Amino acid sequence: MGKDHFEKDSDKKRGVIPELKAEDIQSNWESIMDQVQKLYPIIIERKKQNESRTFLLNEKLVQQLLQSYSFTIVAFPEEDGSITVGVDELELYANGKNKETAVENLIEDILEYAIDFFGYPERYLKAPNRRHHFPYLLKVLMCKNSDQIKQMLMGDAK
Repeated sequence: MGKDHFEKDSDKKRGVIPELKAEDIQSNWESIMDQVQKLYPIIIERKKQNESRTFLLNEKLVQQLLQSYSFTIVAFPEEDGSITVGVDELELYANGKNKETAVENLIEDILEYAIDFFGYPERYLKAPNRRHHFPYLLKVLMCKNSDQIKQMLMGDAK
C-alpha cells in the first residue's frame, strides 16, 4: 500500500475507501491522518470476527452526515405562568419561569443526557426507544459550548 493508502490510483478515482489492518495503523498514523484531513474516510478492518469495522472521518464529513438531523423545538405556557420547551426528537422537556430560562434548562438537560448516552453507549444503543437519539446527541456534542448548542437548536428548529 502506498503513502496515501490506496491500492492503486484507479481506486482513488473510483471512490474506493481504503481498508487498513489494525496493526498497520500505528506505524502509518501520520499519513493516515493526512488522508483523513483531506476528507478521505479510512476503514480499519476488524480484529475479531464479532467486531465491526471502524471508520475514521474528518469532522467536516461527520457534520455533513449529521446535517439532515434537525431538531423540533416546542414551547407551551403552563398554568402557573412558566414556559415548558422541549426537543421532540429526544423526548426531552424543561421548564422555566420564562422562555430563556427554559431553553437554558433544556440545553443543560440535553448536554447531561448526551454525556450519559456516550458514557454508556451499549445501554442506550440497545434500547429501541433511545437508539435513534445517537445522531442528534452526536451533533450536540460536536458543539464547542452551550451557546453553540443553543444556536444549533434554535437554527435547526422546525
